[in-house]
Amino acid sequence: MQARAEKNFNKGADFAKLGDLEKAIALFDKALTLEPDNDMLWVLRGTMLEDLGRYSDSLDSYDKALAIKKDYAVAWYSRGVVLRKLCRYSDAIASFDRALLLNPDYGDAKKHLKLAAGERDDDSTKK
Repeated sequence: MQARAEKNFNKGADFAKLGDLEKAIALFDKALTLEPDNDMLWVLRGTMLEDLGRYSDSLDSYDKALAIKKDYAVAWYSRGVVLRKLCRYSDAIASFDRALLLNPDYGDAKKHLKLAAGERDDDSTKK
């Protein structure tokens, strides 16, 4: 990571630790203007947006990370979590499946896959 991007990242991480996610996201955005292909930054940004309940924006960040690195299991898992929160269960299942394809021992992905499958089945019986 180049020095200016790293400085913004570190400041953003500090704000995130303090719970000021809006400032953290703004600093991560500055870092991303310098390093738009930093997949890890996109995932961290997505996580903060998710914590703020901004699920669509979070999903966009995870998708940007995956456009850079298609085999990023954490991004696939995180994408699935947000899709579950958006009640897009089939899409969430596909994301968890992809995370597990990349990392078969990913315990949280296994757990959330089962939850999403149950929620999809519950949702389909209500219709």
